Amino acid sequence: MGTADTAEPRQTPVTVGLLDDHEFFRRGVRPALEEPGEPALRVTVDAGDIESFNRACARLGDPTVVLCDLYLSRETGARPHLPVISSLSARGCRVVVISAGGEPADVYRALREHGAMSYVVKDMKAHELVEVVRGVAAGRRPIPPELADTLLQYAPLTRRQHEVLTLIAEGLTYRELAEVLNLTTHTVETHVQNICDRLGVSGRRDLTRLAYQHHLLAPPDDAVGR
Repeated sequence: MGTADTAEPRQTPVTVGLLDDHEFFRRGVRPALEEPGEPALRVTVDAGDIESFNRACARLGDPTVVLCDLYLSRETGARPHLPVISSLSARGCRVVVISAGGEPADVYRALREHGAMSYVVKDMKAHELVEVVRGVAAGRRPIPPELADTLLQYAPLTRRQHEVLTLIAEGLTYRELAEVLNLTTHTVETHVQNICDRLGVSGRRDLTRLAYQHHLLAPPDDAVGR
């Protein structure tokens, strides 16, 4: 009598698009993205300009995640191609902006005004890039820690947001925060979400870690009295 196949079904691969006018970069990053892992990543669209990219998408469908060069030099020279990022985001693609070293203001606009979900530099280690793509595919907004200062430069926290951040770091619940600050729980939740959006994080734990890392809060004095 045969035994039943108990192997778990594999997850459907996450489809990825590459939109970069440097073919050398696309050829280099594709094998790294398609190495075995969970969830698997599969590059379905690979193009050097937006017209070729759109033609491929018309045949194959839009990929879930798109790695899009911030500066498509064939089309805009040294200017960021923000309309492309907006268009891809509006189509439901999760855009990861890539650049050899984008201007902070351009990166900020791509992330906060045009719908990009993350930003990476081209000299990032391959395994780190893969983790960013998987994170974006899962709905997260992984932002390199070094970019947090840039985001704060263009969108500093308000006094009230800093108060909320301080109390979150102390471990207060939303209800406790509301009582301390004389706010509704809904207002507190809105403040927290706005802070997360500005710093590019998706949860209280990451928010607290990033706040200490970038000196938005004084580090906890765990050693007092020891």
